[in-house]
Order: sequence, then C-alpha cells, then structure tokens
Amino acid sequence: MTFCEHEQRSERRLERFALLAGLVAGLALAAIPAPSEARIIKSLTPQPFFFSPARGDSLTLRYEIEDTAAVFLFVLEKNSATVVDTLLAGVERLSEIQYSAVWRGAYFDGTPAPEDTFIALIRAESAAETDSLFSQRFFIDATTPQIFITLVDPGLVAPGSSDPAASPDVEVTYTVSDPPPGDSVEVDVVVYGPEGDLVQALPEKLVAAIGSAKSVWNGESATDDGLHKIELTVRDRSSNSASARGYVDVDIAGPAVDFTNLPDDTTTRVVPDSLFGWAWDRSGVRDTVWVEYPGSTVFVPAPSNYIRADTVFFAVGLKDSIAAEGKYSYRVKAIDKPGQVTFKEFEITWDATAPAAPVLAEPPAVWHSPDLLLDGTVGGGLADVMRIYRNDALADTIFPNIEGQWPYLLALERGTNRIWAVLVDGAGNVSEPSNTIEVKFDPSAGLYIPQPFHPGDAFQFNVSGVEFGVKVRVYDMSGNLVRVLTESWAGEFVSIPWDGLNGDGVKVHKGPLVAVAYVDSSTGKREPIRKIFLFEP
Repeated sequence: MTFCEHEQRSERRLERFALLAGLVAGLALAAIPAPSEARIIKSLTPQPFFFSPARGDSLTLRYEIEDTAAVFLFVLEKNSATVVDTLLAGVERLSEIQYSAVWRGAYFDGTPAPEDTFIALIRAESAAETDSLFSQRFFIDATTPQIFITLVDPGLVAPGSSDPAASPDVEVTYTVSDPPPGDSVEVDVVVYGPEGDLVQALPEKLVAAIGSAKSVWNGESATDDGLHKIELTVRDRSSNSASARGYVDVDIAGPAVDFTNLPDDTTTRVVPDSLFGWAWDRSGVRDTVWVEYPGSTVFVPAPSNYIRADTVFFAVGLKDSIAAEGKYSYRVKAIDKPGQVTFKEFEITWDATAPAAPVLAEPPAVWHSPDLLLDGTVGGGLADVMRIYRNDALADTIFPNIEGQWPYLLALERGTNRIWAVLVDGAGNVSEPSNTIEVKFDPSAGLYIPQPFHPGDAFQFNVSGVEFGVKVRVYDMSGNLVRVLTESWAGEFVSIPWDGLNGDGVKVHKGPLVAVAYVDSSTGKREPIRKIFLFEP
C-alpha cells in the first residue's frame, strides 16, 4: 500500500467515525437492546460491574474479535444516546487476541461521571462487513453504605457460668442503609479483646441492601476478662465501606476468694475460733458464701456472711469442727452474679505436742578460740527452729538441717560459758531444755592444738598486741618439713586450719608431728613456739 492510499484509508475511517457518532446520537435507547448476532465481535465484558472512581478504581472492558478490523469503543449513558467517552476510534485490532481498554469514570473533558448505570458499545469494521455489540450494564458507585448497631445483647456474658439458663452467645443487631440501587453489601464482624488483640473474625455475611440483620458471637472464644469490642464493617461491591462498634463485657473469671486471719496450710498449737475471709467479683458476688467441712461432701452456708459494697465477708467456725490433733481440710465456694463458681481450699494442722529436746555435744572444758563450733543432734521438721542460750541469755536462733545436724559457730564470752538450747516447732510448741554444757574461754597467749588433730582442725594462736602475721611449720619426728602454713593477720586471735596434706598434696600418715609457730610483729620476729601433737587422719 502506498503512502497516499494509506492516508486516503485513514480519512475514510475518520469520516465513518463521525457518521457513527451521529448514528449513536440518533439511537433511541429507551431500553438496553439485546446483543446482536455478532459476526466479527466475539465478546465484550466489563470488569468490575460496580466500581468507584472516587476511590481510584477504574473499569476494564475486555474484548475479542474474530477478524482483523478497525475497532470503535464507546461508553454511553444508560437508556440514552449520549456518548460519555470514546475509548477507541478506528484502531486496527487483530483476530483471536484478547484486548482491553480502561475507562476511569469521566467524560471526554475529564469531568467525573455521576453515580449511575452505564453501558459500552463496540463497533468493528472489517474489509467485508461491520458489526456492533452492547455490553452488560456497569455501575459507578460513589455512595458509601452506612451501618448502625442497634443492640448488643446481653451486655455482660460469662462463658464459664454454671447457670443452665445462661448462654455464652452475644447477639448483635444492626441496620444497613444507603446502598445504591441494585447493589448488595457484605458485613464482617471482628471481636477484639481488652488489650486490642484479635479474638475472633466471624465469616462475612451477605445482607439485604436495606434493613436490619443479626450476627452472633460465642463468648467462649474469649481468653481475657474485660470489655471486648465488636467491630462491624459493611462493604459494597465497589469496596466502599463503613464501620460501627459495640461493646460487650466478658467475665471469664469467677470470684476472687481469700482468707484474712490465717495463711493457707497453717500449723498451730492453738486452734482459732474462726477462719475469716472475703469474696469479690467485679460483676458482683451472690450473697452467700458456702463451706464444705472436713469429712463432708455437702456445702452449707458459712455461719456468718455480710456484704459491704461489692464484697462478701464470711467466717467459718474451726473450733467446733476440730476434735483432735491432725490435719483438716476445708473448701469454700463463692458464686458471682453471672453464675461462675470459685473454690478455695484451706488446710490447718492442729499440733499441740512439743518436740523432743535437742542434745548438745560436749566441747573441751577449756577453749582458746573466741568462737566455739557448737554441734549436736535434734529431731523435728524443716519448719522447726532452735534457740541457743549462752549464760541464760538468747545468743541466736538457727534452723537445723533436714538430717538434724546443725554445726554452728557460737561466739564465747571470756570466762565460763553455760550453753543450752530449746527446739520450737512450726506450731509454736517449745521443747524441754537441752543438756547444759560448760566451756571456759581462755584467751591467754600461746599456741593451742587439738589433741588429736584431725584434717580440717586449726592451729589456734593467741598473741598479745598487734601482729603482722603467723607462720606454722609442721615437721615429722625426723625433722623433715611436712607443710608450711601462713596467715596474715592483725589481731589478737589467729586460727590456721590444716587439711592434713603435705606440701606435695599427699595425705599425711597418722602419728606424732611437731608444730613450730613464728610470729612477725611491729617489734620484729618473736621466739618460735614448738609443740608436739598427735595427727589422726
């Protein structure tokens, strides 16, 4: 084809476009005509049928032809011959290819088209024939639907209620209004917990264009106590949406119950007259607290109940239900107003028997260290304590370990120390006094060695004045050095322990040894002190 022929063909197409526009303007579209017996045009499909240009949406017109042709594509107002926009004007298209054109919901001059129904008209001109086809209607939707919650029933739900008449279901009644003609809407329901966390999203529900509807949420899916938000969102086919919010109080916890005058699992030597306590719930507590006494399986009202504000105070008699020493269990039951139950157990042990007296191990009659490692045996349990007396004054209180052993370093007074002890059990029962031991604390200067000396014992060195340090050399009876022990100290009493190993870390055999003590002082080295002692590993 020559350039001139091409120009002439284009001019003819423009002339036909002008004639076609006039033809369209002259059509009487009182009703949308049925699609013609298409010969060239295979299909014309608008997507989506509802769209909102104000939200940035656009309409896509997909079309396909069966022969190469020049294609014209128009958007028309419904039931009229008014052309809103021209999307294609004699553009050549090939056969068996799916094409698309986009309309952004505006007139030729860019003016936004109003909310209304529109149709598309496609015309195809091939070398042999001409064909036209109307599309299905499509709708510009500029109206946002509205949703209003009219009732949330009940306003308080208790999923754990024991009341057979109580239901965990929450019914939300709402009204949808202002949808466009022919539009439909979906409503989704989302429930949020007290902290804003997602609890449950209910399936979307298709509702009527105008009117009331209901959704039901089962409160058993709640895991937190408190006010839950129910958010309803209505969305039309153009994705225009609006939301409404309602609230329901979810009470998943039974009443709080506590005792005020006795700790749980109490052991006592004197049984109190009553156990006092309280029951509280933010939804309110029913007037009566119930109690199950030891040996019974029946709950009866607590002997004393009184109400102050939102709290029920109660008293449970103990003396009348405890006849002999032993452990007794009570159960208290409180019910909140929605019907949720809380059980609280209380155990008390009546123990009026004093423990056996402790036995103190006899120490040496004279002791040269300011501290005595006190030892002995004692019965009793983990909750028992031992009170140690020195010269009839309380020196300390200790907890013997589970084996009944209790090595304890007791500070001595100069002169004679009379030491005895008692054991106090968890109920407060006091044992008879232990045996009394006497030990004289002699702080005189010198080197003092236990006889026999066991690994872990100490060389005790008492000095006068301020000393810089003490060194002890241990020799065998042949004069061979066994071990050197040193202690830097500035004080009156120096204690140097020995583990019974020689300088190479080898255990020393049983037998007599010689200890030689050297003292460094501000006046120089003093004469060494020598002593023979029996080592017994």
